[in-house]
Amino acid sequence: MEVQNKLKLFSYKNALISPRKAGLILPLIKKMSIDKALINLKFNDKKASVLWAKLLKSVIGAYSNVDSKNLYVEEAYVGPASTIKTGRVGSRSRFKRILKRRSNLYVKVFLKQEVVKPKKQKVLNTKKK
Repeated sequence: MEVQNKLKLFSYKNALISPRKAGLILPLIKKMSIDKALINLKFNDKKASVLWAKLLKSVIGAYSNVDSKNLYVEEAYVGPASTIKTGRVGSRSRFKRILKRRSNLYVKVFLKQEVVKPKKQKVLNTKKK
């Protein structure tokens, strides 16, 4: 039997969390099956774990006819998205800048499938002596 791998990239754009905070969760989901990664995220109390779990559940939904035991997280990474610039009035009527950072979450998933090759038929030697 031969194992055939199919890589696919999924993303969650403009998540309401900074890239630094979202990156703290990456060791919990890299190089694991999606089932184990979801269990790790379920028992973590960080806000980013909820966002990563949402992304992984959408991956399972995309592969609706495949068992989730065959889905593995090959790679996961975070990138910065647009920053919302707001502010508030500080002391002595000065404007204090507040930067609300957002992030893009990416997951590369591969589907591990076993492909059965047809057996080669034996060729009989029919040479006459």
